[in-house]
Amino acid sequence: MKTFVLVICLLVASFTGCLDVLDDNEKPIAKIENRKDFYEITCKNGNLKLNGTGHDSDGIIWGYEWKSNLDGVIGTEQNITISGLSKGNHTISFSVKDDKGKWSDSSNTKLNVEHYLCGKYTMVVQQKQIGNWTVHMMSTIPSLSHFDIGWHVLDTNQSRVSSGNLSVLTKDSAGISLAYGDEDCNQLIPGCAFKLVTGEGIFYDHENLDSYVFYLTYIPTGETLGFPIMLQ
Repeated sequence: MKTFVLVICLLVASFTGCLDVLDDNEKPIAKIENRKDFYEITCKNGNLKLNGTGHDSDGIIWGYEWKSNLDGVIGTEQNITISGLSKGNHTISFSVKDDKGKWSDSSNTKLNVEHYLCGKYTMVVQQKQIGNWTVHMMSTIPSLSHFDIGWHVLDTNQSRVSSGNLSVLTKDSAGISLAYGDEDCNQLIPGCAFKLVTGEGIFYDHENLDSYVFYLTYIPTGETLGFPIMLQ
């Protein structure tokens, strides 16, 4: 009788799935050990370490696979350091394979990736004379193209006085200029200085800039480079 049932199963397996009854290989189990519901990588050079484990009740773990729903396979080791993914909301999946080739169900987590610079940009300010301020660049890591940097000035009510692109500033531009010593500052590096002068250019109707705020932004992401600096 058992032989008869086996023959019937073999004949109709493609229609009934009867062969599943004959497969006694247990599916392995995958687990992300340090799993959280949500992770975030905010900086271009940021990374995330995830540790995976697998268990197979009737064999051994033979393979590992990490995948992103946006970027595809991103690793084939038990543990992974994630970096360089495309910007966006990712579902990260971890699966294991046993020695008979059967894959587990995946263990999943969510990851949001941003491409902020997260660099080091610091400035100091001094007032040369009443109404004239100089903002000195102290550190600029990483260096950036002028075309990617915006400058902004806010008044004491946090209202925008003016803003623009660094690429149009020179040592002679009225109201606000950018120079390295007596030369134009063609690359934003330590030693470059912004000079803000009242009564001319964008500040033609401003008698004093006390407590005004000056800051820089990275245009592609909108992030502030370093901290806004108050003229005081």
